[in-house]
Amino acid sequence: MAANGTVSVVMSKGPERYRVPKVRGMSQAAAGQALAAVNLQTGQILQDYSRKVPEGQVIRTDPKIGSPLKRDTAVSLTISQGPEPVVVPDVRGMTVEQAQASLTGTGLKPRTVERFDESVPFGRVIGTEPSNGTQVYRGDKVRVVVSKGSQFIPVPSVVGMTTDEATSTLETAGFEVETREQFGVTVANRVISQDPSGGSQVSRGTLITLTIT
Repeated sequence: MAANGTVSVVMSKGPERYRVPKVRGMSQAAAGQALAAVNLQTGQILQDYSRKVPEGQVIRTDPKIGSPLKRDTAVSLTISQGPEPVVVPDVRGMTVEQAQASLTGTGLKPRTVERFDESVPFGRVIGTEPSNGTQVYRGDKVRVVVSKGSQFIPVPSVVGMTTDEATSTLETAGFEVETREQFGVTVANRVISQDPSGGSQVSRGTLITLTIT
């Protein structure tokens, strides 16, 4: 080489790197082929539950997608088992808060509805829909049926009260009220009888007729 000649220097970039391909959503076999196509190997096969990725498809890789790896590096695949099955817990007789906590802790999403019930106290849970013991999937919605108490309630006794007092008492208790005067004339403006009578068990909203003297 002549003195003062030019010398080219080639710098090594190190070992060739291959990026993990986008295999999310592929079957295990298809993902293995995609890895082999970029000179990577299929590593450990893991399984996990997923509501988003259908059963049998790749959820994720390790190292993650896009990672630059040396030739023949093994890449682990996590395959979806579909949504995770869970059993609806028994929350009958619980308060709404207790039932919601139990269902949420199981991975379910409680939704509350109210119904009259003759045997379950007001504010307590009658049951669930689907019922306890039913297999559902984590993240599913479960209806919590809460008691509004008995649909039948006792009629307050208002005999002897003034018309205004009696009307207010009955309406506050959830009844409709109509009045009629004895002999068509009001004298003392007092209730002398009522129908249904005080202590009767009737439905909310029942019309109570007061006879006024």
